[in-house]
Amino acid sequence: MSEAPSYHTRSYSSSDFDFINDLTVSNMSIYFDDSGIVWDVEHFRKSLAGGEAFIIEIESQPVGFYHLSTDGDYGKVNTLQIVRTYQGRGIGRTVMQEITAWFQNNRVKAIKFAVFPDNPALKKYLSLGCEIESRTPQKIRMIKHL
Repeated sequence: MSEAPSYHTRSYSSSDFDFINDLTVSNMSIYFDDSGIVWDVEHFRKSLAGGEAFIIEIESQPVGFYHLSTDGDYGKVNTLQIVRTYQGRGIGRTVMQEITAWFQNNRVKAIKFAVFPDNPALKKYLSLGCEIESRTPQKIRMIKHL
């Protein structure tokens, strides 16, 4: 795989909400539909208050975002979304490596997150040293020990 395009991250602000909501719905609607999940935009808006969210930009254009939080000794990647036209370019992989380093610097013991079983990102997470903690037909819970 070639090197990820040059990007930078910045803190989320409320003016970014439409972008991250639309991106999440666009990327995840097939998984929500298959799992019977009804998207609740207000719940999503409120969930952003519990942690830190970041916008990923290339040439001042948003191309993704991620939302992190902590729960005791565990870091949580609540979501990582990349615009479809930028997927497969190594951005998600590089961002996950940066997230791992950030949590390590903050003395977190492990990172936890969940993916849908048919999400192609599952392979990426396994290749980054993440392990399957539990599995149901609707969700795979993953962990990366630090």
